[in-house]
Amino acid sequence: MENVLKCLAVFFGYFLVKIPMLKWIIQEKQGGGALCSGELRTDNGKCSHSKRFPVNFLKLLHSSPFGFTLVELLVVIAIIGVLIALLLPAVQAAREAARRSQCTNNVKQLALAFQNFHDTNKRFPAGGYDPIWRVYKQKDAPTQPLGNTHMYNFLTLVLPFIEQQAVYDSIHSKCQEKANTSATANADNADGATFQNFDIVAFRCPSDLYAKLFTGNLTRTSYHGCLGDTLSRWDSWCVATTSPVYTEGNKVEFSPHGVLVRYDYKVMDMGEVTDGTSNTIILSESLAARNQDTEDKYKIAVAALSKAEASTFTPQDCLNLKGNDGDLKQHSGADVGRGRKGVRWASVQNGYSGFHTILPPNSPSCAFRDTAPHNFALEDIGMISASSNHSGGVVGGLLDGSVRFISETIDCGDLSQIIMPSHSGKSVYGVWGAAGSIAGSESKPLP
Repeated sequence: MENVLKCLAVFFGYFLVKIPMLKWIIQEKQGGGALCSGELRTDNGKCSHSKRFPVNFLKLLHSSPFGFTLVELLVVIAIIGVLIALLLPAVQAAREAARRSQCTNNVKQLALAFQNFHDTNKRFPAGGYDPIWRVYKQKDAPTQPLGNTHMYNFLTLVLPFIEQQAVYDSIHSKCQEKANTSATANADNADGATFQNFDIVAFRCPSDLYAKLFTGNLTRTSYHGCLGDTLSRWDSWCVATTSPVYTEGNKVEFSPHGVLVRYDYKVMDMGEVTDGTSNTIILSESLAARNQDTEDKYKIAVAALSKAEASTFTPQDCLNLKGNDGDLKQHSGADVGRGRKGVRWASVQNGYSGFHTILPPNSPSCAFRDTAPHNFALEDIGMISASSNHSGGVVGGLLDGSVRFISETIDCGDLSQIIMPSHSGKSVYGVWGAAGSIAGSESKPLP
């Protein structure tokens, strides 16, 4: 910016000299003497040039054409071009600063909404199976909750605390309508009609380009809740050992280390956060995708890998998929990127509204799924990374309601280890992992 100001000074300085000189030449050519003071006039009223300027200089002035020469015009155009080139980055930086400020405010409001929800309900929003939505029962099976309500996420629960009471009431009305209908076993899925008409600006970072898209009747979110520092799925089940490898029949249910836990596993309140609310992250940015089968940008894509690799594919292996110019590398000679992250703002499933504090911000995300379609691997066990279009990191919200800008160079410990939800004790993933765990007997404040 300092260089721009210098160029402006030179540019306008040139005209401050040039314009008075032209004015003087014109007046003198016309025989005037308006700029000639009394003692410089001769008896015939003309100015005595010799008393003010050398003769050779005056001849040069009188022989000069009026206006600008072609060279001067080209110089002016060049200067303007340089100024534009210098000003554009400054303007873009100012706009990005404004977008980041708005994003920070969005995260702040959501972090405070968690606090307000806790004050009202004496607990945090659940990571699935929340009783606020499970209260609706099937008309023909009064003891059975409506299906799909178990997958409504934390964003649906904090709506009243971010001035979205009308949206919250509408979801309740739709659930009640389904509950009153005979032979209806399910409420709308998180991508169903109940949620398609709501495009909530507070859930979108202005810098998240694809979060503004509305394709396939889906509205997106830029903000994801923390699922902890272990390889897991939203509903907390995962392979308990590395042998035998992961299969549907070899799953063990554990609560993840993060705040967002299934309600029927554990009711999370302030008392459970023994690491301290100022040291525990609850939400962060994660860039939304374009809702397409393939995606080749690593900050947006989720790499779909085989479940057989879940017990051997380390976080470092996932990080190694980070290519040049923002591209996601191939894995085993194949394109593995899938573009569904963040496309269902109300769904609790991993890649739609969750993230893990394993890989540093702005890293690739990886998930493991054998069941077709692989495009939806992000719904399964994996590690979803925080990401943004802000330079150098992401905006994150802590449980105490504060906001931090988290650098993509944050300490992530030993990425060669695969940690499952059965793990207890301190996080192996450094400061970033510690921020995602609630009771790891560590107090590592975020820088």
